[in-house]
Amino acid sequence: MIKTWVVVLLELSRQSQQIILATHNQALLKGFDLLMDVGKGDQVRFHSLFHGEDRSEVMVSSTNSYLELSTEFNRLCIWFTRSLRD
Repeated sequence: MIKTWVVVLLELSRQSQQIILATHNQALLKGFDLLMDVGKGDQVRFHSLFHGEDRSEVMVSSTNSYLELSTEFNRLCIWFTRSLRD
């Protein structure tokens, strides 16, 4: 089902439709990473919103690579888990 959604959304974007999608589903994000085709003009930008270390402001991390976003997400999850234990 996820693959179908990704294919449909990518095809819509190839028809000059701007797609904005908010999700916490890592499989959906990875689907875009696997199925996008730069040769067909696909452009996907990943954004991660999170609290800074003092939790007083919202930070943003943006990348064209799912792997970079995943690494940042994992780092933040590790930091958050550690801060809960302290």
